[in-house]
Amino acid sequence: MGFSLHETRVAAGGELEMEYRHHLEACFCVEGEAEITDLASGERHAIGPGTVYALDRHDRHRMEVRRDLRLVCVFNPALTGAETHDASGSFPPPAEEG
Repeated sequence: MGFSLHETRVAAGGELEMEYRHHLEACFCVEGEAEITDLASGERHAIGPGTVYALDRHDRHRMEVRRDLRLVCVFNPALTGAETHDASGSFPPPAEEG
C-alpha cells in the first residue's frame, strides 16, 4: 500500500536524535508528553495526547520524552520491521524491487 503503520512507545527520560532521510513520517500521540526540536530551525513543539505531527521534509529532529509516550506512526515508503537506526538516526533506504 506504500505505507506502514506502527505503534511506538518511548519511556520517560528518553532522548532520541533522528533524521529519516529515506522515509516520510506522520505520528499521532495517544498518550504521554514529549517535546520535539527541529534541529535545522531550533523550533520546539510540545507533543501530547491528540497531537499529530509530520516529518515531511526528512527533518532532523530531537525528541525529549517527559512522560511515557505512545504514538501511532505512519511511514512512507513502508517499513518492513527489520530496520534499525543508523548512526545518523535514519533508517536505510528501502530495498529496490526487481
